[in-house]
Order: sequence, then structure tokens, then C-alpha cells
Amino acid sequence: MGSLPLSAPARQSFLLADIGHVPGAIRLSLNMLAKPNKTVIEGIVRAITPASGGQGHEIEIEVHRNLSRGRSDDFIQPAQGQSLHLFAAQTPDVAIGDRVRVEARLLAGPFGERTVLEQLDPLSGQG
Repeated sequence: MGSLPLSAPARQSFLLADIGHVPGAIRLSLNMLAKPNKTVIEGIVRAITPASGGQGHEIEIEVHRNLSRGRSDDFIQPAQGQSLHLFAAQTPDVAIGDRVRVEARLLAGPFGERTVLEQLDPLSGQG
């Protein structure tokens, strides 16, 4: 049997779609948590742009404080003053310049990793 005339991602999609016909096969998820992890920060929204893939948004947050409880669970570990770039599936209900509290996770899979926005809460102007 010759090789399939498909690109690597297309072959993988084909093989994963076809796995339903194999009794006892294990289903795989292409996006998975590297390990349970959570990063919590406060910062300022610096940019909101459409994601390059056409769905979702990329949000840039200037980190003012890292509020994560432990370094072993904070895979992103952003430092004060650093710009953190996050993927958001939904359009965020904040504006550039807003002060926010962010919960994010690092997701990883066979094609790389992505920092993903889990929760975004506007903060009052005080602080």
C-alpha cells in the first residue's frame, strides 16, 4: 500500500477520523493540558487583535502582579512588566487600557503549545 497523498496534518486528521472503525482503539485529543496548571495575574490590556487562524482573539496583557499560588502550578510564570500574549476563544468584554485580573493555562499538544485565557475580570481603577 502506497503512502497517502496528504499533508501531515491532513493525514493525522484522516487517521483520527478513521479510528472510529477500529474496535478497542483509543481516541486522542489534539489539545491537552500539559499538567493541571493555572496562572493568575493582574495587568493592563495593551492589545486585542483577531487571531491569525481566523477564529478567536489574541490579547496582550502587561503584567503588573503575578498572583499565582505556587511556581510548580504556574507554567507561564510571567514577571512584572512582561507582556503576556493569550488566546481567547470569545471576544473579550474589555478595552485597551483596562486593568484586569486574568486566569490562564498553558495547553500543549503535538503541534506545540498555547497560552489560553480561562477567565478575564475587569478591575476598578483603584490599586
